[in-house]
Amino acid sequence: MSLYGYDEHDQGDAGAEVGTRAGAGGGPEAVVRPDDQGGAVSLTRSQMEDRLKSERVQSRLKRMPGWRMQKGGKSIDRVRSFPDGTSAALYLAYSAVLAREANLPLRASMQGTTLAIALPGSSKNAGIVNDDVLDLAERLG
Repeated sequence: MSLYGYDEHDQGDAGAEVGTRAGAGGGPEAVVRPDDQGGAVSLTRSQMEDRLKSERVQSRLKRMPGWRMQKGGKSIDRVRSFPDGTSAALYLAYSAVLAREANLPLRASMQGTTLAIALPGSSKNAGIVNDDVLDLAERLG
C-alpha cells in the first residue's frame, strides 16, 4: 500500500496508476483512474466493469450511421433532418420516451426541421458512455 492508500501493483492504461482504496472493512471502495484533463476520477468496481474501451465504443458506433463520440468520450450524438417540423417534434418525443424507459439522460436541440440528440453517460456510471447508452442509440437509429 502506498502513502496515498492505494495498492501500487495495479496499473491502468499507459501505466497510469489504478489502485483500490481500502475501505473500513478492508475491502476496496473505489478505483481511481485519470480523467481526460489530467485529474482523477473515482469509480466503483462495477463502474469500471461497465466502462467500455474507446475502441469498443468506436466499433459499435461504426455500425450506427450518424452517431459519433463527443470529445472526452462523455456522450454520443447525432443530427437528423426531417421533412417537416412536426416529424422532427414527433421523433423528439419518441426519443424522450425511450430515454426515460432506459432511465438515461437525453439532450436535444431542434431548429426547424433539424434535430440534434446527445446521449450523455448517466450519472450512475460517472458520466461515461456504456452499453446502455449505445443500446439506446441503436434503438433510436
